[in-house]
Amino acid sequence: MQDDLTPNTQSNDTEVTDEQFTKVGERLAYLLAAASLPEDVKDAWVALVPEMTIEQMDRFAKALEENIAGTEGPELERLTQGIKEAKEVDERETKAIMAKANASLEEIEKMISEG
Repeated sequence: MQDDLTPNTQSNDTEVTDEQFTKVGERLAYLLAAASLPEDVKDAWVALVPEMTIEQMDRFAKALEENIAGTEGPELERLTQGIKEAKEVDERETKAIMAKANASLEEIEKMISEG
């Protein structure tokens, strides 16, 4: 079973139309704008929305509605923790890729200077 943080492959959403995704996306945009969340958290969520299933979007919308109503529940807290963890993983992976790229460039430079 797919968890709430798994990227959207759209395979579970074959019956959902683009218009439905657009409407839910617009709803999320309005809710995010009104939510009492830091801007960097909002930006991170905006980046994730295109990867979400319609069910994930709906759960996120409900969590945002709770935030706006001032009744934040564990759902938003769990989702926020998930985004923080995903961001940390992304940062670690980016650093590893950059280190590997730099090592490759250094090797190429060495080969050129020796050649």
